[in-house]
Amino acid sequence: MATEQELQRRRDEEQAARAEARRQAAIGAGHLEWFKLPERRDLARQMRVDQYFTGLPCEAGHTSPKLTRTGACIACKDAPPIGRSRKPSWDWKSRFDRLASLMEASGVVYHYTRAGKTVRTSRPITGDVRAACARAASLTEQTGELHCVVPGSRGPVAKPYRRSSDGRC
Repeated sequence: MATEQELQRRRDEEQAARAEARRQAAIGAGHLEWFKLPERRDLARQMRVDQYFTGLPCEAGHTSPKLTRTGACIACKDAPPIGRSRKPSWDWKSRFDRLASLMEASGVVYHYTRAGKTVRTSRPITGDVRAACARAASLTEQTGELHCVVPGSRGPVAKPYRRSSDGRC
């Protein structure tokens, strides 16, 4: 059985190994000053600092400080996850084709929100809905900006999504 002194020595060795790993992670990231940040979130709160550095990569693979308030990686705010793109890889053609079917069946406007949800509005729609949805899908894919289909003076038209205060596109 280990004595209290032996246990304390092991804890000290583990702490020194963690500190060296943090230091190497900070050097590897090119920011040795990160090593001076607190190691844990609870310590950062006690010290009233806005960031801490664990030396471990976040879920997205970034090795950078984390925000004390939220625990979020500061690199995730500014860059897409490593090996992934920020743009969702949605098949806009099939999504807008489904939207056109909903509008043709009901006669009212449906649109997608930025979160990808389908929302029904009470505005009636007439004209070539399928062509307008195909145009909205094409514009969304080309520009990366979500477009919606709205009633126009000569039939439905595709326009950039701008949510108004009343929930309309």
